[in-house]
Amino acid sequence: MQFALRVGCLKALLVFLALLAPVAMLAAASKLGDLDGDNQATVLDLTRLQSHLNGANPLAFDLQLSADINQDGLVNEVDVTALADIIMGVRPLRELPPPVIVSTSPSAGEGNISLTRETIVRFSQPLASTNVITTNTLYAAFGGRRILSRLELGSDRRSLTLFYLEPLSGSARISVFFDAEGV
Repeated sequence: MQFALRVGCLKALLVFLALLAPVAMLAAASKLGDLDGDNQATVLDLTRLQSHLNGANPLAFDLQLSADINQDGLVNEVDVTALADIIMGVRPLRELPPPVIVSTSPSAGEGNISLTRETIVRFSQPLASTNVITTNTLYAAFGGRRILSRLELGSDRRSLTLFYLEPLSGSARISVFFDAEGV
C-alpha cells in the first residue's frame, strides 16, 4: 500500500489554516513575544519569559507559542535575547504565523505500510476549538470510493488522526483529502 496526499487538497488545507489563524490562537497574544495580549513587546513580557525559563511561573501552553520567537519549537535563552532585541527596536515585532502542516504519517509516497495503520496529520499550532472537522472534511479514498473511517482530534488540537474502519487493500494507493469548503 502507498500513501498519497493530494497536493490540491494540501493547498486547500493550508489556505483554510491561514484563514483560521486569528481564530486558531488560544492565547490573547497574536504577536511573537507578546505574552500579555497588548500587541506590543515590553519589559513585562521579557520578565514573564524569564520567569517561565527559571521555573518560577510557567507559561500556559498556548502562550508558549508566542514565547517561541525564533520559531524553532523551543522556548529558551535564544528567545529571551530575541525579545530583548524587539523591545530595543533592533528587530521588528512579528505576527504569530498561521498553523501549518508539520508532518503526515505515513508521509506522501511512503511504501510498505501496514494495512491497519491510521493516517495522522500534525500541525504547528493548535486548531481552533470552534471548528468541527468531520469525515466529510478529512477522508481517505481508494478506487473512487471513500474508505469507512473515524476521525479523532488530539487533545492538544495539534493532530488529526484518521482511523480506518474497514480493511485496506494490499498494494493500493490510498489518497487522503481535506475539504476546507464551508469550514
